Amino acid sequence: MPPGVDDAAKVKTSFLSAVAHGDLTVALISKVKATELLGTMVGGYNVKPLIDLLDHADVAGVAAVALKKTLLMFDFFHDVAEKAKAGNAKAKEAIQSWADAEWFTSRPEVAKKLLSPCSRCPAKPIPMISRPHPMPGAVRTSRCTTSPC
Repeated sequence: MPPGVDDAAKVKTSFLSAVAHGDLTVALISKVKATELLGTMVGGYNVKPLIDLLDHADVAGVAAVALKKTLLMFDFFHDVAEKAKAGNAKAKEAIQSWADAEWFTSRPEVAKKLLSPCSRCPAKPIPMISRPHPMPGAVRTSRCTTSPC
């Protein structure tokens, strides 16, 4: 079934959400596995169930990992931000991950590029420095102090 917002994705999300929440028991799919599978759907119908699962201790970590990789959040970002403000540690992790652009920088080819100095930088990598970030509570980082690499 494709990810996204077509009818098949809605059915898939409904099923996996029921398993992840413990409303439906399936011998071959655990709550954790159902949450992982919800996280592979990129965005759309799966976002709300993943946000709800941030409140379930047994799968909150898995839901946070999935949300960190989910970019098609639409207005659901505000729901995660509210949970973070209310003290949900996994929601805070997801917000910080988005602020750090981990969905992008965790890709091997990007990480390699970030570790390679540009032509205007010294030959050795420069430690990351912190700069103010427009999102409250988040930190933006940059390697280069001499040029806008």
